[in-house]
Amino acid sequence: MNATSPRVALFALCLALFVLGLLFGPTARSQAPQNETHEQRAARFRQMSIDAEMKGLAEPFKGITTQGRVEPGLFPIRSSGVSTGPVRAAADAFLVERGVRGGDRRPLVAIHPGASRPERAWSAERFGELARRVAATGARVLVLGGPRDLEAAARVLTAAGPAAVDGARLGSLGRMAALVARCDLFVGNDSGPAHIAAAVGTRTVSIFGPGVPWKTAPYVPASRRREVTRHFPCAPCRQEFFAECMPAPSGKPWCLESVSVDDAFAAVRELLGDGG
Repeated sequence: MNATSPRVALFALCLALFVLGLLFGPTARSQAPQNETHEQRAARFRQMSIDAEMKGLAEPFKGITTQGRVEPGLFPIRSSGVSTGPVRAAADAFLVERGVRGGDRRPLVAIHPGASRPERAWSAERFGELARRVAATGARVLVLGGPRDLEAAARVLTAAGPAAVDGARLGSLGRMAALVARCDLFVGNDSGPAHIAAAVGTRTVSIFGPGVPWKTAPYVPASRRREVTRHFPCAPCRQEFFAECMPAPSGKPWCLESVSVDDAFAAVRELLGDGG
């Protein structure tokens, strides 16, 4: 027998005991209630995901109101009262200067085409066509994004036409959140901005591909959100894109490519109402 075999065996035994302790020890039992249903487990994991994603983001959102539309305690964002802080005031001024709100009572729909990875983002062309259709209903479109999303945002702006407002160069999450709080609807990918929109009380439409809604959809009542997905059986995947599946001709995963503009627009109309 190799001299190192006993050491390897001992290490494997210790590792196994450590893993079993994590799975079945007191901490694990306290975090996983007995007789937990599938729905409760899904909600718990979704909240854990949101808590991790939102951790440390509270400071930029000071001065933003959710007008009491989100249950207090779910998010590290002030959830009661109407704020008159400088961030919110700047957002209001931004919109009024561009002819949005004020006397203009048309619905305002925010569209954010970005995601943490390109493979997780629905195509800019489809977001652009969606923006065009939304604008055709009489709504205004606010196009958002970070520094990495400027090219995609520009395509969406071009497709939407004069009804669109460029909000992709805001410079901070706080300003973006304050603007989204003024919107009637947010449309984006399965990504952080959708959770921010839900946190400030705005209804959401989220495009899902490799992710699954039961795990990462915004944690708000179903009446205030729609998830657009084709429910591929391989989701949620490990997201080792194109090592385990072939890309579509567009370069996107098939699960994301299969979501059509018609699918997303139907979800938008459901939440906005057929009147736009």
